[in-house]
Amino acid sequence: MNTLERILSLIEERGIQQQELSDYLGINKQVITDWKSGKSKSYKKYIGKIAEFFNVTSDYLQGLQIANETTAQNSTERKVLLLARKAADIPPKERDRIIKTFEDTIDVYLKARGISKEE
Repeated sequence: MNTLERILSLIEERGIQQQELSDYLGINKQVITDWKSGKSKSYKKYIGKIAEFFNVTSDYLQGLQIANETTAQNSTERKVLLLARKAADIPPKERDRIIKTFEDTIDVYLKARGISKEE
């Protein structure tokens, strides 16, 4: 699997819209479309930022490292990270309320399952 295939695979696996990645990179969505069609290989200059976005290493994206537990976080952790990125656009007061609700929901679940919460 080449670098572009890994990037596109991560987009698909994680259910990310091209717009989210292009916004993070500060590029037009069309640029990613050009990568997919082979019109551009400019993704190479964004490897570091793309790796940061997906929380993987640059080496993994370039095929120099196999994904494992230490380089590719589990699905839940990735989803929480993406939620945190999205939450950055929510006004602080509302964001705090949403986070509190999320924490309370997890606490209720853990208590119901007899699992003590970590502080």
